[in-house]
Amino acid sequence: MKMENGSVPKPKHFPSVFDRFQTLVTESWGAPFVAFDEGRAVVWEGYKERLRERALGLLRADAWAETDIGSGVIAQRAIQAIEIQETGDMVNNLVFWQNRFGHANRDHRILIECASEPKLCREVEALLFTLYRGDVADDRIAGAVAPLGFRSGGTARRPCLGRAGGACGVGGAVDGR
Repeated sequence: MKMENGSVPKPKHFPSVFDRFQTLVTESWGAPFVAFDEGRAVVWEGYKERLRERALGLLRADAWAETDIGSGVIAQRAIQAIEIQETGDMVNNLVFWQNRFGHANRDHRILIECASEPKLCREVEALLFTLYRGDVADDRIAGAVAPLGFRSGGTARRPCLGRAGGACGVGGAVDGR
């Protein structure tokens, strides 16, 4: 979130920024923000869990076999799970995947590049297989993904779709920023 002057608020500014947010929400909707699972927030943000479930259904990580690594199957399913653009509110707006500003600006470009780079495909699919089907401690993820160009602002987060038992939801770290 940016303030009106374009700066990013510091933690000490949170109370005043939240007060402004509360005022805007209350004036706009007639009731204050309480939680993301009720009121206006659930109307605005409630699609995210449905989007996550749809993405996981497309990903089908439970059907992956080790023999799929390097075949392109895993990368293709990951691309399908990211590029959700269906009717209604079933659109993935959590990952910048559209090709509006060139391929280099697509958050999942490394997955797309797997189709033409067999070595990269093996590396990426082995990583995805390990993350979704293996037993990797959260504190080891950043070191595993960094060499392949996955970054997440300096924090270890699951790739954008989460995995069974993961808490990240759909939004996440298969991003090149």
